[in-house]
Amino acid sequence: MTSRDFCALAVCVFLLLGLSLRVLYLGVPAGQRTPDEKIYAQYARLLADEGLARGAQSACRRYLDEDWRWQLPPPTRLSYLAAGALALRAGPADDEAALAGLSAVFSVLSVALAGWLAWRFVDPWAAAAAVWFMAQSPLELVIARRAWQEDFLGFLSALAFCWAAEVVAAPGRLAPYFLLAATGCLCALAKESGVFVLLLASASASWWVWRERRMASKGALVLALGACGLAAALAVMAGAAGGWSPLAVLFGRVKDGMPLNRYAVLYQEAPWYSFIQGLWVLSPVPAVLMLAAIPLGLLERPLPGLLRLAPLSAWSAERRFVLRSLLFYAASFVFLAAFPRYMKNLRYLSPVYAPLYCLAGFSAWRVVAGLLRGAGKAGKVAIVSAAAVVLAWAAVRDHRQFRRAFIGRGVNDLSAGYLMNLDALVQGRRAVSP
Repeated sequence: MTSRDFCALAVCVFLLLGLSLRVLYLGVPAGQRTPDEKIYAQYARLLADEGLARGAQSACRRYLDEDWRWQLPPPTRLSYLAAGALALRAGPADDEAALAGLSAVFSVLSVALAGWLAWRFVDPWAAAAAVWFMAQSPLELVIARRAWQEDFLGFLSALAFCWAAEVVAAPGRLAPYFLLAATGCLCALAKESGVFVLLLASASASWWVWRERRMASKGALVLALGACGLAAALAVMAGAAGGWSPLAVLFGRVKDGMPLNRYAVLYQEAPWYSFIQGLWVLSPVPAVLMLAAIPLGLLERPLPGLLRLAPLSAWSAERRFVLRSLLFYAASFVFLAAFPRYMKNLRYLSPVYAPLYCLAGFSAWRVVAGLLRGAGKAGKVAIVSAAAVVLAWAAVRDHRQFRRAFIGRGVNDLSAGYLMNLDALVQGRRAVSP
C-alpha cells in the first residue's frame, strides 16, 4: 500500500467516524430546542405547506407584522428554508428533528469538502489530518444536532471556496465561474453573512485570473457573475418581501431587533478575541494549528533552527495561492465578525469551518514533515509516534469536553458567554440559560 493509498483509507475511515458521531448525537430533547430552531421550523413548515413562493411571502408578512419576531432570524434565509421544506416533506419526523437531520447531512458533506480541498491543493496527509480534526470537532458536533442553518451555510461556503479554487487551477474552464456565482447566490440566500462568502471567493478568484494570469476578461467575468449572483439573491428576497421597499423595512427590523434580544445582549456581547478564546476552550490543539498556519503558510522558513521545511516556492503558484486564499478567507471572515455587537458566537463562523480545518491539517502536516526531514529511522519512528499520540489525545480531550458540556450539562449554544465560562457551567457553579 502506497502512502497515498493509506491516506485515502484514513480519510474514508475518519469520514465514517464523523458520520457515526453525528448519528449518535443527532437531535436534542424537545424542551431544549432554542427559539431560533423553533422559528426556522415554523418558516420551513409554511414553505412546505403553502409552496415555496407563497410560503415565503406569508413568512415575510408575519415577520413584518409581528414585532416579537424581530429578535429572531428573518425569513429571507430562503435557500435554507427551501431545503428545510423539502426535508419536512420527505420524512415523518417532527419539524425540528427533520431540520436537525438536515444539519447532520450537510455537516458530513462539509467535512468531505474540507478533505477534498486539502487533498487537491495541499497534501494527502494534510487532508487526513483536516478530516480527523473536523470529523470530531465540538463546533461541528454541536451545530450538527440542531435545527439551525449554520451547517447548510457552512457546506455552501466550502463549496464556493472549492469553485474559486477550481477557477484558480484551471482559469480556461468556464463551468467553475458560473458554479461559483450560483453557489454564492445560495450563500447570500442562506444568511446575510453569506454575502461576504460570495464577495471574498469572487474577489480572490478574480485577482488570480486578472493579475497573475493576465486574463482581464476572465477576471472581469468572475466579478460580473458574482454581481449577478448577489443581484439575483436580493431579487428573490424582494419578491418574497413584497418589493424593494418592504425588503428594506424588513432588514431594518432585523437591525432594530438585535438590541432587544436578551440572549444576544447577555451571551453574545464580548471582546473581539472571544472567538480565539472559545476555540482554545473547545479544541486547543486545532486552535493552535489554525493560528500556526499564518507563519507556516506565509513564510518560507518560519523556524529555520527547528524545522527543516521544504520551501513553499517549490509548490506550484496555484497551490500557494489557494493556500493563502484559505488564510485570506478565514482571517477576513473572523475579522468581519469580531467587531459588530451581539455577534460573538462561534457558530456564526461556520462559513469558514472548512478553511480553518484545512489550515489546521496543513500545519500538522508541515510541522511533522519538517521534523522528519533529516531524521534517522529511529527518530522518524519517534516523531510519527509522538504525532499520533498528540492527535489521539486531542480527539479524546475534545470529545470529552463536548460530552461534559453539551450532552451532560445541556449547554445549547456556542456563544461567548457560555464558552468563556464553560468550566463553571460544567461544574454546576453557573446555570445554563434556557
